[in-house]
Amino acid sequence: MSGQNLSDGFFAAMENRRSYYGIKKECPISDAELEAIVKRCVKHSPTSFNMQSSRAVLLTGKHHELLWEKIAELSDKNTEDEGQKQAGRGKIEGCFKAGYGTVVFFEDQDVVNNWSKQMPMFEEGFKIWSEDAAGILHYTVWTALCANGLGATLQHYATLFKEAQGEVTSAFQLPSNWKCTAMMPFGTPAGPPGNPAHPKEFQDLDERVKTFLG
Repeated sequence: MSGQNLSDGFFAAMENRRSYYGIKKECPISDAELEAIVKRCVKHSPTSFNMQSSRAVLLTGKHHELLWEKIAELSDKNTEDEGQKQAGRGKIEGCFKAGYGTVVFFEDQDVVNNWSKQMPMFEEGFKIWSEDAAGILHYTVWTALCANGLGATLQHYATLFKEAQGEVTSAFQLPSNWKCTAMMPFGTPAGPPGNPAHPKEFQDLDERVKTFLG
């Protein structure tokens, strides 16, 4: 079997991962299967020096709804224009809270700081590598959820609103040294991915990839 055929499943999962803004409060797999997927992604997503700084919190049901209620309150608080306030709340209610659950991602700052103390010559590097690890985990979970019939998006309200970090950690009694990096609401897709009015386009790969072979 050729290498191309061996990787077909991998690339199919990559290509099927898209942003789904229309999601339902439904899930084709059990909560136990969701938990297993998230744990597997956390375990096998790489981190520099194997520092294992990434954390994930899986929320469904009332916990998922509580998260987005708090985000909606922060959105209202941080938006002065009434029209923008209504639009922001509508998006939160219709695109995120309307889903089945959310995966919230964190980086444990104690882990990152401890590695920086052990290897001070790489102090700035560990901050960058922690962000790299976060991005890898976001993508891995996103792809795995889509491969199991779910739609999801990646949201960054914890970086947009300064109060969000404390609200999230206190609401779910999480360590204060866990820094939130993203939130991923998910559910059974209620429609096609992306914005139908603006189909996804790809730039010419010859402009993005250079090869020097042989």
